[in-house]
Amino acid sequence: MRLILVTGLCLFMSGGAMAQSAPLMDDLPAEVRPEDLQATRLTAQIAADAGDAAAQFRLAGMCDRGEGGPRDPAAAYLYYRKAADQNHVPALLVLGEGYDDDNASKGAFVYNRRAAEAGSSIGQFRMGYAYEHGMGVKADPAQAYVWYSRAARQQDSAATLGLENLKGRIAAKDRARAEGMLQ
Repeated sequence: MRLILVTGLCLFMSGGAMAQSAPLMDDLPAEVRPEDLQATRLTAQIAADAGDAAAQFRLAGMCDRGEGGPRDPAAAYLYYRKAADQNHVPALLVLGEGYDDDNASKGAFVYNRRAAEAGSSIGQFRMGYAYEHGMGVKADPAQAYVWYSRAARQQDSAATLGLENLKGRIAAKDRARAEGMLQ
């Protein structure tokens, strides 16, 4: 267990490459023992508390799913927020999807906008959807067109479909405004 802890800590502190691509509990082989997950969670905790955004994201997921310790939604939210505060795009996307109540959609909009501005096609699609349907923001077909277009340029199939559907309904003046914003 000590070797796992030391190895894990080295990986997390060396740039966090393992933290972002760490397997989900369902992806782990059957021979992984609970104490291995506990060591991973402890390692993630150390690196997260040192400010590593990737480790914060990994720890948040482990707390959210109850991997290596008890399920702790409050801690998960705290660590997702810490990672998002460092513009960690996967954390921004998790927080952006975490709002399912229509009154809270403004919070989702903020996180999705930050992810979209960082270049995430998922964030860009969500921005298009928010502007198209007025979720967290006043509906604006031109802005919806812009964000769907940006995501579609990255081969996002949902955005491509959203853009095609919008093209059939958008007013000519709104489409011209959108095309101008895309220049």
